[in-house]
Amino acid sequence: MLLLDYFCLKHSTMKGKVIEGKVLVKEIKPEEKTKGGIYKPATQKRNQLEGEIVSTGADAEVKVGERIIFIKHIGVKFTIDDEEFILINEKDILFRYQ
Repeated sequence: MLLLDYFCLKHSTMKGKVIEGKVLVKEIKPEEKTKGGIYKPATQKRNQLEGEIVSTGADAEVKVGERIIFIKHIGVKFTIDDEEFILINEKDILFRYQ
């Protein structure tokens, strides 16, 4: 199992491990405006979320730093030092890219 390098760099006293089969993700918030400068309506809902992998369990197929698309309303959301993270199952990843 890998140490949470992200936390170790930002919080020298905090250490943790991601369990095998799990992925720690930092959610990437969608843009509030279109490329043309028009604000998107607040009622617009997305069924999937975008995120960046912060840490993985042992033998993970995805790598730290990759961006992923995953289903909304899965995993465990939590906050550390005003930063939000989601711990999800690796099998719940729909798509990955860099």
